[in-house]
Amino acid sequence: MKKVIFSVLVIIVVILCSFAVLCFQSPKTLPDGTIEIDFMKDRPNWLASRILYNYVLKKLDKTPKEAKEFANIEPKYVAAYFVDLNNDGKKEIIGYVGSTFYMGSAGYSLFILQKKAERYEDIAGFINFEPLKNLYVTNRIFNGYKVIVYYGSVAFKFSKLTVYYNGQLYFSRDTLKLFEEYMRDFANYDVSEITDIKE
Repeated sequence: MKKVIFSVLVIIVVILCSFAVLCFQSPKTLPDGTIEIDFMKDRPNWLASRILYNYVLKKLDKTPKEAKEFANIEPKYVAAYFVDLNNDGKKEIIGYVGSTFYMGSAGYSLFILQKKAERYEDIAGFINFEPLKNLYVTNRIFNGYKVIVYYGSVAFKFSKLTVYYNGQLYFSRDTLKLFEEYMRDFANYDVSEITDIKE
């Protein structure tokens, strides 16, 4: 009887430890203190991912079933991590939702959630990134928050950085400028150059 009780206790402890590891999974910290997030290889933090998923459901005003039918938004396609961006001891959430609803020509929307009072707010303003490439939270500080370096999609290959502006949100002028140029080029495309259109 003692062996059975001991075995059950061991199993419970292993399950709780496994759950704790998933809930508190952290991204890799490099020797210089830079935090490296590899969305493709690193296991996402379960709790941060769940908070982001629930945030998206609330923002879209959809149930889990409606979100899945609407844009294939499911917990398994959400990846997020806790990172303290302003050294206040409270961790923000960085992540993305692998749904076409949050994907554009410049990449996927990057979410940066910060807890304000009892709810989370997205403090990321127009940041599209490529989750196939690593994202870096540097030790450089701008307006009290860490500078984030990331890569855009194939259309915007080189690395860009986003900084915290005006005490409100993270913003990338590089991404906005490139997106505006891309849209301008797209809008000025001369359709008459296409010769193989048949009426």
